[in-house]
Amino acid sequence: MKRNSALASIRRRISPPIESLDLSPRAYNLLRRHGFESIASVDATPDSSLMLLSNMDARAIREIRRAISIWRYQRWQERGFPADGLP
Repeated sequence: MKRNSALASIRRRISPPIESLDLSPRAYNLLRRHGFESIASVDATPDSSLMLLSNMDARAIREIRRAISIWRYQRWQERGFPADGLP
């Protein structure tokens, strides 16, 4: 049991889940419904592809992109504002 929680913790650190983002329930459910589980998978998907998802609109995409930007900034802050810039 302890090993599973350690593995889950490592996975969350390497590939953080979309639950880590501060999203509205609507935006979160849109992503989950279409199989997005990690922040990296959403971030790698172009806006034009996200717009093709059912019920996705420009407002939800702006919310998602903003939440990812804020999440990245917070990680950068946690690392002590390294000189190499944002992740």
